[in-house]
Amino acid sequence: MDNHIVEKVLRDMDGIRIDSGAQTETETDSVGELDHDDTSNQGALFEIRLCPGKGLSLFAVTDIARGTWLIAENALIVVPSYAQDLKHLWKEFGKLTPQQYVQMGDLSYVSGIINPSLQGYIRRRLSTRRQYGGPALDGAVKDEMQMRAIFSTNAVAMGMESRYGRGLFLLSSRLNHSCVPNVFQDYNATLGVTTVHATRAIKEGEELTLSYCQHVRNDRKERAEVLAFWKFKCDCPACKGPEVAERERRRQKIVELATGESSKQHYRLAKYDLGLPTYGTPSNPSKALRWGEEVILLLKQQGLEDMELAPAYRKCSKYCVQLGQLEKAMAYARKELEVQRYCLGTETAHMEKDMEGAEFWIKHLEQTAEKDRVKIAMNQKRTKKEDKRAEKKAAKKAAKGGR
Repeated sequence: MDNHIVEKVLRDMDGIRIDSGAQTETETDSVGELDHDDTSNQGALFEIRLCPGKGLSLFAVTDIARGTWLIAENALIVVPSYAQDLKHLWKEFGKLTPQQYVQMGDLSYVSGIINPSLQGYIRRRLSTRRQYGGPALDGAVKDEMQMRAIFSTNAVAMGMESRYGRGLFLLSSRLNHSCVPNVFQDYNATLGVTTVHATRAIKEGEELTLSYCQHVRNDRKERAEVLAFWKFKCDCPACKGPEVAERERRRQKIVELATGESSKQHYRLAKYDLGLPTYGTPSNPSKALRWGEEVILLLKQQGLEDMELAPAYRKCSKYCVQLGQLEKAMAYARKELEVQRYCLGTETAHMEKDMEGAEFWIKHLEQTAEKDRVKIAMNQKRTKKEDKRAEKKAAKKAAKGGR
C-alpha cells in the first residue's frame, strides 16, 4: 500500500491523529519484548515466522507449559455488536495512526468477503473530497475496500454472541487454524483485552494454533468446506494422516452421546448439552451422567483439553446434583475450574452472571452443601427431640401399666 495514498486517506478522516514522526512498521522476529499493552508474554516464548502457504505465523521458541498466558492484547479496532452502518467502521479507521494503518494493511484477507457493490458507495463518497481525483481516487477506493476486507476476515467476537462487540487484534490475527489446537483465544472483559493461553504443553519450534471452526460439531468434510471459504486447507492430525478414521469415529460418538441423535428412543428436547446442538438427552440423570463421562474421556482422547471440556464437566456436575451426589458434583466443578484456569486465566469476574464461571458454580455448590448441612443438623435435632418425647411417653405408659 502506497504511504502517500495512506496519508491522503487518513487526512480525509474526521478526528485522525497523525504523528509526523511515525515510522513504517518493520516486521520483528521476536515478540518477547513487546509492551504489556500489546502482549503479556513472559520473555521470548514465541516469534513471528513466515510459514509456507500460511503467511506470517507464531512459533514457540522454547517449551511452553500448559496454561501459560501467552498474549494479552488490546483491540486495534472495535465495532459494537449493534453497529450496522458502514460509517461506524469508517470512523474507526479514522482513529488509526499512519503506522497502525500500515500494520493493519499487512494482515491477510479474503478478497471476496466484501460485496463489490460497496465499491460504488465508497467511490461516490470519496469523490466529494477535493484531494481525490483520477489515480488518487482509485487508490483510495482500493485501500478502503482492502481495509474493510481485512477487518471482516480477521475480526473476532468479543464475548459470547459478540456481547462486547467485534474486534481486530493485530498479533492474535497471526494465529493459524488447527482442528487440534494448542492455544485458546478469548476476550477477557474483566481486563479489557483478548487473551491467548496454551491449552496443552507446546514444544519448541511448534506452531501456535487455534480453531477457526467447530471441530467437534462438524465432520472433516464440513470443516473443509468452512475453511475453504477462508482459503485455508488444514493438514492437522484430524484432517490428514493415519489417525483420521479413528478421530472421526470418536468425534461422531461424542456427537451421538451429547445429543442423543443416534438413539432409537426419542427424548425430550434439551436446550443445552455439552456445548453441542441438542436433539435430546436421557431424562434419567444416572444415564446422562454416564454419557457425559464418556464424552469427557473421548474429548481427552481427541486431544481437545480446552474449553470444549468445560461445559462437559459442568453438565456432569449438574447431573450429580440431581442424583444428590454433592461431593462428586464438586469434584467435576473443580475439574471445570481447572480447564478454565488453563484457558482463561484467573481474572474472570465478568463470568459471574448466570454462574458462567466455574468458581461461581463452585460457590453455589458450597452454599447448597451448607444449606444441606444446616437442614440435616436441624432434622437431627428435631429427631432427637422427638425420640426423647417418645421415650418419656413410653416411660409414662410403662409406669401406668406397672400400677
